Amino acid sequence: MRLSQTEGHSCLRTSASNKKHHPLFPFAEISLLRCLELSIWRGIEFIGRGDKETLRFYDDLLGYVFKQIDGLKRLVAYVAEGDSELASNEAAMIGTFESFADDVKQKASLKICRGAFFSGLSEQFLELLEKIDDMADYAKDASTAATEMNLSTPVFHSLLKNQDSLYCMIDEVVQTAKALKAAIEGLRRGSDSVIEAIMEVKKHEKLADIIKEKLIKRLYSQKSDIDLLTLLQTKEFISSLDLIADAAEDSSETLLAIVAKAE
Repeated sequence: MRLSQTEGHSCLRTSASNKKHHPLFPFAEISLLRCLELSIWRGIEFIGRGDKETLRFYDDLLGYVFKQIDGLKRLVAYVAEGDSELASNEAAMIGTFESFADDVKQKASLKICRGAFFSGLSEQFLELLEKIDDMADYAKDASTAATEMNLSTPVFHSLLKNQDSLYCMIDEVVQTAKALKAAIEGLRRGSDSVIEAIMEVKKHEKLADIIKEKLIKRLYSQKSDIDLLTLLQTKEFISSLDLIADAAEDSSETLLAIVAKAE
């Protein structure tokens, strides 16, 4: 979605009665009030040379998150096959990537705090670092949950089949991360690119949430076939996956605030 200046004027004329039908509703009220300013901002050089160098830390941080999510998909397959050794090795690698992500976050935080970056928006960019790092933390939590429970059961195997499977949910989590990466890259170009990518983050987060609800419903429909501990642990694993997507959406909200505050 791209906002022209004409569309910006129409946004300002949006009434309370039809506001809910606007494509940007409801993720941020401010996008309706300031969409004209954001559209005008398109093409203005917002990110300076030093800022662009600092943005590379965000690319590196998300890069480790991508590696973790890819590892989770392999981890699920290993657990389903009952290969505990490969599962443990994959979980360990996911934990290593989480440590690398922490290192990147620390370096980026120090650079932002010590330098004059992002035109007075350093607080928001520090917050963005924290929320992306949350994605890495939740990915590690998911890997830990997967290796601590008995997932090589018929009930777990049933969650790997059909359209709304665990694999499908992980794919949607990947898409939220990809859209978030595109939104951050859009800061180099202007608000239109950022807002378009933010909408993609929210779309895929919603799809991941829908699959999560269906998976948990399917899990509980088979609760008589597994013990209570395994049921709760499996639910925890599914919820940890969902938290990764939630953290991506939270990150997109911070990006929206950055766009809205940019003058």
